[in-house]
Amino acid sequence: MLYAGGTDVLDRLLDAYRAAGGEVPDGMRSHILARASFIWVHVALRGLDTGRPVWVETALRRMAR
Repeated sequence: MLYAGGTDVLDRLLDAYRAAGGEVPDGMRSHILARASFIWVHVALRGLDTGRPVWVETALRRMAR
């Protein structure tokens, strides 16, 4: 959801989870954002694992920005 809607959607999702009785630990939002920052590393590795060089090239370009 973060990739599709940004931090506003993430915040609404966490708020809705809390409102439904879920527990959101302190630092969860920061944890989610930190993990999301590695998306292009994941895409590059997945491209290597599955033989998709375009994925690797795209990821490398995105990480270089």
